[in-house]
Amino acid sequence: YPDLAKWMSQEEISTKLGAQSMGGLELRNGCRVVDVPLYLKGLWEECNKKAGEANGSITWEVIRSTQEDPDNYPSTKRHNPFSAMDFSKYDTVVLSAGSGILTDNLIKCDEEHPPFPVHLVRGQSMEMSFSQRESNESIVNEAMLCGKYISPLQSSAVLEGSNEPNKRQKFVVGASHEFQEIPLTPSELADELKSRSYSLSPHLWDNGTIDRLTMGVRVQSHRGKFGRMPIIGRYSMLEGQYETAADGSAKYDDSIVHPNLWIFTGLSSRGMIYHALFGKWLADAIVNNNEEVVREHFDGFDWWK
Repeated sequence: YPDLAKWMSQEEISTKLGAQSMGGLELRNGCRVVDVPLYLKGLWEECNKKAGEANGSITWEVIRSTQEDPDNYPSTKRHNPFSAMDFSKYDTVVLSAGSGILTDNLIKCDEEHPPFPVHLVRGQSMEMSFSQRESNESIVNEAMLCGKYISPLQSSAVLEGSNEPNKRQKFVVGASHEFQEIPLTPSELADELKSRSYSLSPHLWDNGTIDRLTMGVRVQSHRGKFGRMPIIGRYSMLEGQYETAADGSAKYDDSIVHPNLWIFTGLSSRGMIYHALFGKWLADAIVNNNEEVVREHFDGFDWWK
C-alpha cells in the first residue's frame, strides 16, 4: 500500500530524522500528529452545533472530590464527588471517566476483585525543549514511534524553519508503563525514557532540556482474542457481586446507581483511535435502547461481561 506507507532504509531515517534504526515505515496519505487540546475544543464545538440543530443544548460541569490524594494516585480510594447528586432526573447515565470510574468509586468495587477485566497503569511523559542557540542543528518536527514515542508539540510546528535562535522547539517523550503503587521519581523516569527512546532522537537527549512531567492513569483491559479492546455496553449491578460491610450494607454506598446505566472505558492509550468509532456505536445503542445494536458492528463487544 504505497499510498499509505513507505519503507525507509536505515540511511534514509538517519539522514532525515537523525534516528538510529534498522529502517522503518513512513506513514503517509495525510497521517499527522493530532493536537489533542485543539481537537477536543473542536469536538465540543461540533457537539454544541449538533445539539443546537436538534433544538437542544449541552453543558459541561466539573465537580471535584474534596478527598483527593494526588500523591497516592491511583491507588487511593476516594470519595465519589457525585454521590450527593440526584441522577433520577436523567434518562441515561454513561460512565466514561477512565480510571476515575474505579478510583472515585463511581461504581461499587472491591480492590481485590475489580468489576472489569482491567489493570490501572500509570503513565508519565516528559516535555522537553531545545533551541538552536544550544546547538548548530535543529530537530525535524516529525513524530517517531518505536516502543516509546517522541512527538513535536504545537509550538514546535510554528517554529520549523525559523531563524530565531532563541525560540525553542518543544517535544513530548513518553510514556512509562507503571504498575507499582509508587510513581517513578523524575530521575527514574528520565532514565527509563532515555534508555528506551535515545535512538529515536540522540540530538534531543544530548542537547535538550526537560521542562515538565505529565502523568495520567490508563484503564488497560486484559488481552483477549481481539487484543486489548474497550469496555462498552449496558452496565448493571449483579446481586452478590460485591462484598458487604459487617452491618450488611454495601461496602461502597456512594456509587452511582441508575436503571439505565452504560459504560465506556478501557481505551488505555488508544483513546484517539477508538473514541469516535465506539462512541457512535454506543450512542446508537442508547438511542435504540438496545445493546445488541453494538453487535452489528463488533460481534464480541461484550467480551468483558
